[in-house]
Amino acid sequence: MDEKTGRAALVLTGGGARAAYQVGVLQAIRHIRGARPGNPFPILCGTSAGGINATALAVYSADFNAAVRKLSWIWRNFCASQVYRTDAAALLGSGVRWGSALFAGWAVRQTPRSL
Repeated sequence: MDEKTGRAALVLTGGGARAAYQVGVLQAIRHIRGARPGNPFPILCGTSAGGINATALAVYSADFNAAVRKLSWIWRNFCASQVYRTDAAALLGSGVRWGSALFAGWAVRQTPRSL
């Protein structure tokens, strides 16, 4: 879309894997645009992890290239342990809770409230 003839909104959905994928798409847009200043999207919207990406684009709205570089660095250096516990005890505890909820639901013919 020509930036002078219309407005394009960027809507970024939630989900960690999607948000990481979004950065790859933003890198492609950055490559296509070249070194032009400003942000090609005057309207930014995001949910959950996509909201984090949209926030970074808004914070660096004067320099789209810098925003995409920073997002790329963040997602390249991101790991699951920064979001939730990934140690053996935490994983085992979650497994035991899920298993007991499933078993208890089967034994007393009740479905678990949630997993």
